[in-house]
Amino acid sequence: MGAIVFKLTADSGTHEIPTRPRARNVGLFANEYRHAFCSYSSHNSDEVLRCVQVLQAAGIDCFLDKLRLKPGQTFEPSLIEQIDRCDVFILFWLS
Repeated sequence: MGAIVFKLTADSGTHEIPTRPRARNVGLFANEYRHAFCSYSSHNSDEVLRCVQVLQAAGIDCFLDKLRLKPGQTFEPSLIEQIDRCDVFILFWLS
């Protein structure tokens, strides 16, 4: 899983009515996600855990507080460190 961003411009290359525009690559960026920070409401923890299992099966290391933080652990420094480490921030907004 990842993201690919690209932009194409098209022009005919002439001032006549174009019959077939030529596409020209003007930028390209690709990134494979390796580390994800998962944010969610505790009401949705069961659904989120299922989604995280799928992401992990796809090779993405997911930070989920429920799985990584220990009871009584000061969580704020760990959360900031994990957010900085991640390639993607996933917000689970479920009803």
